[in-house]
Amino acid sequence: MDKKIILGGWNDSELNKIFNLSNEVKYITVNNSNLNDTINEILSRNLTDNDGEQLYEKIVIFHMFTKEEVFDFIKKFKNLKLQYPIFAVVTEHSINWKLSYLLEHLIEEREYFRKRKKDQ
Repeated sequence: MDKKIILGGWNDSELNKIFNLSNEVKYITVNNSNLNDTINEILSRNLTDNDGEQLYEKIVIFHMFTKEEVFDFIKKFKNLKLQYPIFAVVTEHSINWKLSYLLEHLIEEREYFRKRKKDQ
């Protein structure tokens, strides 16, 4: 199965920078019209149309990547000097979640860790 990255919340200029990080990856872009789609549906349709209202969060979601490949990609991503997104990996559970539910979950998780870090 091919390596895929789901991207949301990025404008065309930002997407072009991200696309240039690797040509061995299939990039899939999502927007607000995809919020009710499951991650599995998004992955199977290979969406690349960036028209439509942007997601309210910048996301980069990896599918079929090893841990090392994720870390390598994030390291290259940091050099782009773009706004730091929510990074995630598709799991056996999240693949069946709607994008809206996954986003809620990821935002809650991010806020939990931000609060925890601040409290230390």
